[in-house]
Amino acid sequence: KARAYLYGYYGMKINREKFKPFIKKYENEYGSNCIDSLIAKYYLDENDVENALKYINRGMERFNNNQDMCCCVVGYYAYCMMNGIGMEQDVQKAYDLAVKTIDDNFGVISESLGNLYAECAIILKKDLNPVYDFLIETIEKRYTLGRYFMIIKVGKLLGKDVSYYEKMYKKSFKYENKLEVQYYKNNPQTFVMNNF
Repeated sequence: KARAYLYGYYGMKINREKFKPFIKKYENEYGSNCIDSLIAKYYLDENDVENALKYINRGMERFNNNQDMCCCVVGYYAYCMMNGIGMEQDVQKAYDLAVKTIDDNFGVISESLGNLYAECAIILKKDLNPVYDFLIETIEKRYTLGRYFMIIKVGKLLGKDVSYYEKMYKKSFKYENKLEVQYYKNNPQTFVMNNF
């Protein structure tokens, strides 16, 4: 439900007020990297970097101690690093973190980390062919608007025929509710950080 309220998934309306009880519930209680990532996303949207990093760092501690191997939180940490949010901006380090996490956890990579990997490669202008292959190979696990968006973006840079993915991208929009579509239009960074 937390994800549904924050993004308007599953036919539910975006309702940030209904999301707030999840913040209160998990403020001092062990949750999971997934819920901490959602709460961090909420705070990033509110430009509250201090609170966002509180949840990101808590999740990173669990991830680094092998207590929770969900890598959503790694995607958010790398996103902050890539953009210099609450830490020194370093796209190369964000990319290296994404590559290491993908190599260690291939097959169970979160949407946010997979798309962040692609975005860093685009900025650094390197390894676009392996990135494209990774996005295609993992499409069955992460068949989302964000993943289609990144396949199209990287594919076009490589001169690939992405017409199939453009059709799927347009088709996917038909099944999203109006509030979610509006959210994507108002928040294009969501395509990189879409956290399924």
